Amino acid sequence: MTDKSVIPLERRLNEAYIGLVLREPSRRSHDWGKGVPNRVILLGAGTFVKLQHRAEDILGEEASGVFYEAGIESGKEAVETFFEEKDVRGLELFELMIQITDASGIGWFKLIDYNIKENYSGYITISQSFIAETYRDWKGKTNHPVCHFIGGFLAGCLEGISRIPVACEETKCYAMGNEYCEFHFEPV
Repeated sequence: MTDKSVIPLERRLNEAYIGLVLREPSRRSHDWGKGVPNRVILLGAGTFVKLQHRAEDILGEEASGVFYEAGIESGKEAVETFFEEKDVRGLELFELMIQITDASGIGWFKLIDYNIKENYSGYITISQSFIAETYRDWKGKTNHPVCHFIGGFLAGCLEGISRIPVACEETKCYAMGNEYCEFHFEPV
């Protein structure tokens, strides 16, 4: 393999693709150690949702906090990576993060609408959440939101950009029977 190879991964839904860049992973200092390679893995939506559902079976409602916190860390990590690679900051960087996670990017969801204010409060409305759609297809309608990881990821992106903690609450969820998922943000 060359120092930097690109392997296109075709996505049939929405006719998008992912360009996978293979290179030596950057090294990051994490809470658990120094210089840990920042590896990226591909994980199927069904596998992710089964993992979440199994965690819910074991931990009950506490599982939502685990996935939310994992999302926050992932969002902050993504912003740190983009700080290194892109010359974009502030809410413009948040817009870039949404484009990357949207259906035309890695396919986590399809953006419907959003409004994030300068103080990092606001909302985002999405459809085609990979978590909500897979969860609902597998288990049927739920009585609670299930997109904890996505909400945490978005809050983590805003926190990484603003350097202030941002809380996120999913107020509507496709898995509950809503037409879309909606997240509301507030700085804390």
